[in-house]
Amino acid sequence: MKRIAIIALGGNALIKKGEKAAVLAVGPMLDKVLEASRGLDVSVIYCTTVAPMDKYNQNNKLLICEPYYSGALTAEILKACYPRPMIIDQLGVPNKFLKHYGRREEQDKQLGLTVAAINQRLRRLIND
Repeated sequence: MKRIAIIALGGNALIKKGEKAAVLAVGPMLDKVLEASRGLDVSVIYCTTVAPMDKYNQNNKLLICEPYYSGALTAEILKACYPRPMIIDQLGVPNKFLKHYGRREEQDKQLGLTVAAINQRLRRLIND
């Protein structure tokens, strides 16, 4: 089932509320994040901008799922959450030359941007 979210540009939306951690889904990562977080006590935040992020993230554990180079949002997220200490894990495209080609699904599998990988990272974050 394809989800359609209408979000005002420049805002974030709390899609699911949880207590143990939060996951920030950027752009096209939302469907995978929702599937990966099913049954887990985590918040899901759909991101178009990080500025109001602290409004939703009430815990100190965050997984950032980015469809581009990993780490692009980290500095802005840390500023938005300051002075609260954060445990941040990142899942995105590694900052290296990519040598594997193929369809999007094949690329995502090679890069670890799958539902299973997101679920594994969330479980590890929750249990740390």
